[in-house]
Amino acid sequence: MIDVYYAIEGNNSCVQLRDLANHVFSSSNAAQTVNDNMSELFNESEQSFFKSISKLSFG
Repeated sequence: MIDVYYAIEGNNSCVQLRDLANHVFSSSNAAQTVNDNMSELFNESEQSFFKSISKLSFG
């Protein structure tokens, strides 16, 4: 099933952060910390998703 996903969506990450934290937090350090934490969280979630669908099959 993961091959089907990659064929349709490609291998790029489906989540792209657009520096929203810089617009929300006045402190650049706080914004960077939030951005780093969000990136890590999304990456872990995406890897969990890929692991789950790699176990699925059509048969």
